[in-house]
Amino acid sequence: MIAASLVSLFEFTGTSYAAARYGSATPVPPSIISRGAGW
Repeated sequence: MIAASLVSLFEFTGTSYAAARYGSATPVPPSIISRGAGW
């Protein structure tokens, strides 16, 4: 279960940065990324 959570976290991080790049937006701040991780 923990392994699946870590994989999901990495996928979310990569998807967020990719979406920001494709949309020509600013990168997602680390505070938003850590919000998805739960810490």
